Order: sequence, then structure tokens, then C-alpha cells
Amino acid sequence: MFIHPSPSETRFDSSAEQREFVARALEEIARALDAEHGNRYRVRAYRRAAAMIRDLRVPVTEWLRGKTSGVGSSLRATIHELVEHGRLPESKGLTPAPMRKPR
Repeated sequence: MFIHPSPSETRFDSSAEQREFVARALEEIARALDAEHGNRYRVRAYRRAAAMIRDLRVPVTEWLRGKTSGVGSSLRATIHELVEHGRLPESKGLTPAPMRKPR
């Protein structure tokens, strides 16, 4: 089950909250893919991206504007969708479940 906030919860008070939201969402996607016995390299890519996002010292939006080495174009698009809209593209096929902003 994929987590996503309601539209009113997609704005964050800090870049740390934004990074945590994106990282948690990527981890949840990795768990869902793993549970569905998805491609292990794809699962690993989502987990590595979550760790990378957590280690950023800049907002995710700023990081996306630069060179995002180590992240493929599909995963980059997923991160962009999470940041901009708080949800995944329909094509990801994961079931949404409500989520609250991290405290």
C-alpha cells in the first residue's frame, strides 16, 4: 500500500519534513514492490534513493534542479511527482493509503 497525504498536507514547514516525506514514500514503494516480488534491483534503487534523500542538506526541489547522479529518470520522475503533488503517477499501480505529515 502506498502512502500519500491529502492535498492540504503536501506543503511542508521545512525542507527536513519534505525530505522525510519523500524518503518514507520511497521506502513504502520499495516494501510494496518487495512484497509483490518485484525486481530486486528496482527495490534496491528505491531504498538507496530514500537514504540519499534523507542525507541531503538542501530541499528536494533544489536537488532535483541539479544533477541527480545515481537516480534513474523513472525514479527521478517519481520523486518529482511526490514533491510537487504528494502522490505517485497513476502508472505506478500502487494502492494509496492516507498519511499524515511527519511531526
